Amino acid sequence: MIPGKLFADGHELLPDKRVGKGGEGEVFSLRNRPGFAVKTYFPHLVREREPKIKAMVSTGLADGAAMVAFPYQVVVDGRGAFAGFVMRLVEKHKEIHELQTPVSRQKHFPKADYRFLVRVALNIARVFAQVHATGCVVGDINQRGVLVSAEGTVALIDADSFQIIHGGKPYPCVVGVPEYTPPELQGKSLNGLVRTVDHDGFGLAVCLFQLLCMDRHPFSGRSRAAGEMPLEKAIAEYRFAYSARDTGMTPPPGAVRLEDFTPRVGQLFEEVFSPFHTGRRPKATDWIAALTELESALRPCSRNKLHHYARDAPACPWCRMEGEFRRPLFLDTELGAITLPTGGFDAATGLVLDLPALLAVINAVPVPASLSVVLPAVPAPAGPSQNAI
Repeated sequence: MIPGKLFADGHELLPDKRVGKGGEGEVFSLRNRPGFAVKTYFPHLVREREPKIKAMVSTGLADGAAMVAFPYQVVVDGRGAFAGFVMRLVEKHKEIHELQTPVSRQKHFPKADYRFLVRVALNIARVFAQVHATGCVVGDINQRGVLVSAEGTVALIDADSFQIIHGGKPYPCVVGVPEYTPPELQGKSLNGLVRTVDHDGFGLAVCLFQLLCMDRHPFSGRSRAAGEMPLEKAIAEYRFAYSARDTGMTPPPGAVRLEDFTPRVGQLFEEVFSPFHTGRRPKATDWIAALTELESALRPCSRNKLHHYARDAPACPWCRMEGEFRRPLFLDTELGAITLPTGGFDAATGLVLDLPALLAVINAVPVPASLSVVLPAVPAPAGPSQNAI
């Protein structure tokens, strides 16, 4: 439903189509403000959200982070009552999980190779560094709040939930996703809790790990102890499944190894997920330096032109993983030659073909908008056959 009359700095806004809806309100593009959108809160949240939004606008956060959808202008209704805010409209971006999951990546980012993933990881670190430079803490890090374009640019949305301290008064981020919440905050109420950049450091590292490691969560693995090991418990107990430390966990089969990265990237993952670095976790700026080094260290695989990996790695991790999964992790969009991982052979049924892998390749073939077929000229009509008389 299009909202009623809305105004920002005395100028009327003309909401167009709805581009988003969540638990707090709705987001609409603006007919008279290209490149901007308006978020209106549901009535029961207006009074609670007003002080924080006004503080964020008065601080000028939107001017310091172009790829973050910070509140830009306060919006009021026809009676002059607070209704929401104007922000930059993020267009032609997809949620990060569409890129980090191999199956979704082949559909939504078919041209993405590992060089693209590393560049996006670097841009994620850069945009987090911008947020932290403003004095804000993201807090609620999750897959829906990080958006990626086909060119690899990264944007953060839902910035009105970020923590800000204005005039000595904290406006905390009161929500969070357990998968990205650091061990020391697992199971605790976030209501009124003032978070730190160090807390963000954990969630940022989880996001980077998932992107660089084919959607694997760093604390998801097989426990060597008896009984179940829920993800939240593994995080709370610092059981980093890929660590050289004895965490009582082993990575799932066919997973990336820390030795597949440059030494510095592997070291940062060890530090950020270790109990010995709580309070002094690697910052976004540390990741910028390490990922820049990783990007420069990437080399092509001699066996598969689609594969790029760090020259420090003992062998191509993607060849190893595709051999175990028996499906491609990256697609060749040039279609000069398509190579599927080696299939299996069953003595009873014969050759076993990986249909999901084959379908992923087929679905990546672009469908032309139109076809033009030249028909041969029709010769003069033949006379009747003598046999037919």
